[in-house]
Amino acid sequence: MRNAFLVTTTHQVLAFDGGDRFFQVHSGKGLYYGLAQDSRCIYVSCRNQTIGPDDAAARAEETGSILVLDALTLLPIAELRPEDFALRDVHGIACFDGKLWVTSSFDNLVAVFDTSVRRWTKWYPSIDVDARNRDLNHFNTIVPDRDQIYVLAHNNGPSHLLSYDRSTLELCSAMELGRQAHDIFATGGGIGTCSSAEGLLLSSTGWALRTGAFPRGVARCNNSILVGLSQVAPRSTRHEASGILRRFTPEWHYTADYVLSGAGMILGILAIDLNESVINALEPFEGRCFRGAYNPLEPGNVYSPAADGNGVFAPEWHAGEKTHRWTAARESRMTIVVNPGERTLTVCAFSAFPGPYRAEVLLNGENLGTLFWSQPGYLEQRFDLPSGAQGRFELLFKIPHLWQPSVSLGTIDERRLGISIKELRIL
Repeated sequence: MRNAFLVTTTHQVLAFDGGDRFFQVHSGKGLYYGLAQDSRCIYVSCRNQTIGPDDAAARAEETGSILVLDALTLLPIAELRPEDFALRDVHGIACFDGKLWVTSSFDNLVAVFDTSVRRWTKWYPSIDVDARNRDLNHFNTIVPDRDQIYVLAHNNGPSHLLSYDRSTLELCSAMELGRQAHDIFATGGGIGTCSSAEGLLLSSTGWALRTGAFPRGVARCNNSILVGLSQVAPRSTRHEASGILRRFTPEWHYTADYVLSGAGMILGILAIDLNESVINALEPFEGRCFRGAYNPLEPGNVYSPAADGNGVFAPEWHAGEKTHRWTAARESRMTIVVNPGERTLTVCAFSAFPGPYRAEVLLNGENLGTLFWSQPGYLEQRFDLPSGAQGRFELLFKIPHLWQPSVSLGTIDERRLGISIKELRIL
């Protein structure tokens, strides 16, 4: 047996052998989403359509199902679906207490299949009766933990981690955690989630890790952590994109990227043990490996202030332009996340001031150094990060004075400017 992973994508269920090889386990019932297993079976939630519709009427017609695979051979042995209600917009699933728990986001419910009596029931996690049967909380993940059950409410914005009593299903507590969040896992000394809208992994203790793109799907084996990344795209084109798997050590040091061309979105990951003979009997699937270097589609270590949001404190910056963003205050801040093992920050910037100009660069108030221009031009400069730095930091660019192009250069631009930041790279 060897440590391996199952990965669900828009089009396939894939097996990753833990080295550099990928194999197709199943296709034709995507979007594939949640993964769960018991001692004999692996369960996969299937949307049975590959293009996620934008309108509610189309989503209302979905008939999802649960594909059952033999845990030893990965061969399909059954397919489950309720007889008296439809599984619509199925997401994450879990298997515990002799039951299969399926989040069905469209109806704001969790469908529960009792494996002993072969019967489906509905559980509505929301305390608001009026929230039933409409996609209000977008419940997408369910995980057991000792005497509790955790459910993640995506909420299409600021998300909540909800805790329920495992025996009574009474709500115990709620915690705001992430934005458009997916997945629940242990990390950073607390409970972690993918803050997908922010391109971050976060935990209840304040721990943070930068991923970029749209993280969704996290699994850990003995020597690796695998995180799924999807490219941000309109719902109607997501099925055409490439999926990305980002690999970390157990201490969250980055090691490799794998690009799965045409796989669409990465939706779920499950760590499993597989026989080598089973893996080798599967159909190979091409995955391009970037070992020790980020992939060019979603590099993961680049901040581009020109993009909306992306860490900048808006009142201190002008609106982003195509390739850069001007500072608009003598002190202009942005928030960055430094991952474990990263040691340097490279600032790519330019000054258009007609003469010598400078900007101090500070990290949480500690001076990293100075950007200096003897004349207008582009500058790329690397700074050493403080030893052991990791997590969220405030990066500040401090200039001696603002200037106006209309005055200094005779243009029609009357803005007061500082320096223009093209990108930041952290390594």
